[in-house]
Amino acid sequence: MGRARVAAVALVAYVVIALIVGEWFPFSRFSMYSTLGRRTEGAVPVLLADGVVARASDFDRYVGLEAQALGPGTRPCSMNYRVDEDRRWIASHSGTTPGPVRIEYGYVPVRISQGRVLRGPVDVVARGRAWPR
Repeated sequence: MGRARVAAVALVAYVVIALIVGEWFPFSRFSMYSTLGRRTEGAVPVLLADGVVARASDFDRYVGLEAQALGPGTRPCSMNYRVDEDRRWIASHSGTTPGPVRIEYGYVPVRISQGRVLRGPVDVVARGRAWPR
């Protein structure tokens, strides 16, 4: 009987935390991959620093890169968690003086055809500048 009570309390705590915290792993309420079905194309988010793939957290004091402009738009993207993390980082680490590094944020279109993965060029959705950390 004690284990059942602990399990019930844990379940209630999880639900309450999930409702308060929102879309943060492991409390996410979205369907993850269940809706992918037989999709054969998608887009992978990428941040380019002077043309080289980098992480948003490698830079600070972003200027000209609006966090809300980073969304995939109509592109099918299963990595929205990454986009949300990048948005939060860039919004909370904005600056006023343009840095020496040219930053571009975009999406690499990916398509699966006859068992091969085909990649297209980066579709840039936002540009700005930043300072290295």
